[in-house]
Amino acid sequence: MARSTDGHRMAISVSDGYTANNPLPCGTATVSNPELEVTPMKERTTQVLIAVVGLLFAANLISSARVPDAQSQDARNAPSVLRAQLIELVDEQGLTRAQFRVEPDGTAVFRMCDQQGNIRVKLGASEDGSGFVLLNDQTELGVHMLAKNTGTEVTLTEQGKEKRVIEP
Repeated sequence: MARSTDGHRMAISVSDGYTANNPLPCGTATVSNPELEVTPMKERTTQVLIAVVGLLFAANLISSARVPDAQSQDARNAPSVLRAQLIELVDEQGLTRAQFRVEPDGTAVFRMCDQQGNIRVKLGASEDGSGFVLLNDQTELGVHMLAKNTGTEVTLTEQGKEKRVIEP
């Protein structure tokens, strides 16, 4: 028996190898203090605390793990080319809000729609030129711009007012 610096009795044992009664590695010394012996109650409390810490750690890992979505994808993982005959953007209700396609006559057209599905913006390009249209709340022409091989013009219209055509 030895005494610690605070005067408590301690038992010291030294092991020089593995035995059935001493699974500690070679050259390991163990110090036991009878006053600090682990009782079944202390051992059970320790096990419960370790289990709680483990559960909290697992809950933290699960809550911080996120399913990757399109917004969190790294740009390096994005395809370098997207090829399609029709591209549609839809809102949360599944209504088409924008559409990009090539018409049967070969014209490339981009359309943007409001919440009711009415076209509000249209942009088109064909071999003879391009056009841009802005439609009002009645889906009537508000601004119409054309750039064709035959000439360029901008048409401005508003309900109850005279139509204005601007040409170079």
